[in-house]
Amino acid sequence: MKLALPSFVIPGTYLENVEYIAGIKEVQAIELLFFQFDRDSIELFRREKEEIRKYRDRFTFTLHMPDSPIPEHEKLIELTADLVEHFVIHPPVLKDLGNGSFSNGPIKNLFRVLEKWRNRYGNRFLLENLVELDLFKEAAASDIPLCLDTGHLLLRGQHPVEIFMEYKDRIEEIHLHGIAGKKDHQVFDKEEQWFQKLLPSLKGFEGILNIEIFQEEKCRSVLPFVSDLIRN
Repeated sequence: MKLALPSFVIPGTYLENVEYIAGIKEVQAIELLFFQFDRDSIELFRREKEEIRKYRDRFTFTLHMPDSPIPEHEKLIELTADLVEHFVIHPPVLKDLGNGSFSNGPIKNLFRVLEKWRNRYGNRFLLENLVELDLFKEAAASDIPLCLDTGHLLLRGQHPVEIFMEYKDRIEEIHLHGIAGKKDHQVFDKEEQWFQKLLPSLKGFEGILNIEIFQEEKCRSVLPFVSDLIRN
């Protein structure tokens, strides 16, 4: 198991965050965040890429793709495929058709896009569960690997350990964070029931455990007991 942090724990660029996280000895991986697909983010990363590459012996890099994947996002994959281990994919936002039904067109398009990318870049795309949508069953019908997000599950009223145990052979990354009210990406206490139930199962996990909290002080509050999990 490798412990990861996202590329935004301090205000600053990708490289500035990588340099900062390099001083945290417990962390072995970094999730490069591209929640939005815009020219400024792409150009910033392009300028910093070679300096970031110097940390490949220190970190495993993964990349969070922009929301609602579209074919144009392949530009980002081309830019980073030689640096990152895998890409985390958010499913698209679905249009509510009323009566509790949703358009399935975006889902079909998602799997078409993923199939093209996998043919070109390998089986490196992890499908993440969202608060609004969980496509794990659909992904299970193929060999698409998964990213389990604990905060999204908690907001859905689901227990992370139950979903982890059901799909553990397919899960390659876990986004570990708690909730406060209706907000996710929050700190959590090691005594929280959901974490205590999940803890024994994680001891055999061989993927990336990403503390997906976007603030240095909050990340450091959970690092000690999560890193204990890695050591033990």
